[in-house]
Amino acid sequence: MQNVGLNKTEKAVLVLLIETPDKAAEEMASIVGVTKRTIERAFVSLQKKGKVERVGSKRDGMWVVIK
Repeated sequence: MQNVGLNKTEKAVLVLLIETPDKAAEEMASIVGVTKRTIERAFVSLQKKGKVERVGSKRDGMWVVIK
C-alpha cells in the first residue's frame, strides 16, 4: 500500500484500521493522541484520497481499507 501524500494521523488511522477494523473513533483518538474530531477529519481525507471506504450505515457501519 502506498502511503505517499498522507500525514502522520492518516497513516496511524490506516494502520489501526488494518489491525482492528472495528475500533471506534474515540478509541483511535486516545491511541494516536489526538481528538475524536481529528480522527473523523482523517477518515474524510482518506476517503477522498481513495484509501478507505465506508461500509454500512452511520451507526452500524465500519471503515474498510481499500488496497
